[in-house]
Amino acid sequence: MYPVEKEPPTVVPAGQVTILMPYGSLFYAAAPVFSAQLPEVTDATRHAVIILVLRGQKEVGSTFLNVLMRYAEQLREQESKLILAGVESYVLTQMERTGIVRSIGWGNVFPASEGIGEAFLQAVEAAEQWIAAQREGERVQNTADQNLLSATEGD
Repeated sequence: MYPVEKEPPTVVPAGQVTILMPYGSLFYAAAPVFSAQLPEVTDATRHAVIILVLRGQKEVGSTFLNVLMRYAEQLREQESKLILAGVESYVLTQMERTGIVRSIGWGNVFPASEGIGEAFLQAVEAAEQWIAAQREGERVQNTADQNLLSATEGD
């Protein structure tokens, strides 16, 4: 199945991978416009992954990096995450210097490579595995809760 290009959702859908691919500059003045177009993180957003494809973005501003950091934190607060794919080397250096990579997590950053789409496919695989692990963890927790309930009902 291939991604379909369309307007981003208004709200981050729970339990799904959403891929966002910004076009044009992500420098200073464009950051607020980009931020306003991001899907909203709500209380219903759980176990969701936003993949932001940055391939071809040779330069981003500090305002954009701050937008990323805030968005990653909003997602984390709702048991969700931000993954960056196709991050160009200069942008990755900016992110390292500003601590953004540490905030987002190295495992959630897939640098650009010579293979077009390689980082993107790695990011999608990681996102799908993470969501599956969250579902499995929920299933195990629900079973444990039911067992606890059953053990206490008979006492």
